[in-house]
Amino acid sequence: MSDRKVFGLTLFEEPLVRSFVLADNFNLIRKLSTSYDLVIFTTLPIKRFLEMKIPENLLDKVVLSVPPLYLENHFIKLFGFILRYSENSLGNKRLRYINYEKGVYGVYGLILRNFVNSIFSSRRNFVSFIRFLYFKVSRDLNMIKFVKGYNLEKLFITSLTNWQEDIQIACAARSLEIRTIGTPRSWDNLVSHGSLRFIPDVFLAHSDYMSECALKYQHIVNLSVTGTSTYRFEFLKDLKKRKEKRIGYGCVGPNSHPSELKFLQQLHDHLEHSEFHGKFLIIQHPRFSHSILKSELFPKFEIKTFKFLSEEGESLQNYYQELASLSILFTSGSTIALDSLFVGTQVVCTNFDLIDVPYWQSASRYFSHRTHFKALVEYLQLPIVNSWDEFKEFLDHSKSEITPDIDFNKISYFTGVQKFHLDMSIMDIANP
Repeated sequence: MSDRKVFGLTLFEEPLVRSFVLADNFNLIRKLSTSYDLVIFTTLPIKRFLEMKIPENLLDKVVLSVPPLYLENHFIKLFGFILRYSENSLGNKRLRYINYEKGVYGVYGLILRNFVNSIFSSRRNFVSFIRFLYFKVSRDLNMIKFVKGYNLEKLFITSLTNWQEDIQIACAARSLEIRTIGTPRSWDNLVSHGSLRFIPDVFLAHSDYMSECALKYQHIVNLSVTGTSTYRFEFLKDLKKRKEKRIGYGCVGPNSHPSELKFLQQLHDHLEHSEFHGKFLIIQHPRFSHSILKSELFPKFEIKTFKFLSEEGESLQNYYQELASLSILFTSGSTIALDSLFVGTQVVCTNFDLIDVPYWQSASRYFSHRTHFKALVEYLQLPIVNSWDEFKEFLDHSKSEITPDIDFNKISYFTGVQKFHLDMSIMDIANP
């Protein structure tokens, strides 16, 4: 590397490679490289992928580095446990009870987690003190030595809920008095992962909604609303809407929706015996897919799974084009719902189960106790179907009825698209 100042960037999760590198077409890296040499801390598979993708004119300004293996001690586990269950959103409550229903822990485990929540959730100073203790016991000498070797001036943490990798790099950086900038991986992370184990010097919120969650649930005050690379006007310019009606369903996978496969089987049977023409688009979750869902077994379905980190991987623009080609998307998934609304596709939420499902794993609890999804549905007043009969009726009527207009200004409350200046914000923070 040269004698210039050095800027660090964590990139340990595949969706973030899409968000900060591929979707951005390397613009963030390109702009930072005008003032800094860059160190990207990542995994070995992502390193190999980026080595093939980073433009040649940037290679001499970027170092891809895989950190040493980090092992937790008992104190890290203890303080991490308290932080995991000290946040008081509805999503945190749902998680505690779902894991109990699934047998992850027994009744005493549930009582312990509820006790931790009752003690710490309303005591901000207690949580801050536990976070301080977590930082103290997380300072690993090997990790500190590793980070110190790069002589970083600043560090951008791209996933504040990834405690196994991002947070260990962040704790080492703070031990070395390196200025930190950070953001969560996704729009729901502040209400689904407990209290953050690390609060950066500057927090970057994706949207106004995230900034409100940061203040209400994480008590973060030093923040800036920057938008996120995955929601930008540039993605909307070349999208083509179809004149004919096209309908689809966005899967969330068996883990979040135990009766989803039964629903898809029943939907396919219905399509085979109805006047529905063409293919019904099914978009699988990229990580939690239904392995049995194959086109040869479900000929009325057009089944797609978008993989972004492979040689034959789809681009984010292709994914948005597929969503934009729909008139209506049915789903019980929060992120694909927001993605569809972003490109102007009407979303209808499915809120029912076709098999007996434990109380906290039911579709209804997904709506009532997933804090971010509840906010999205209520704020935008999205239509909801609460039974199979309602779904069939809506499906049949949707073939002829015109779907309502979508208020793009209201959607931007969640996407932050109208406030996108992520690259400029990081540059401003990097060069105060």
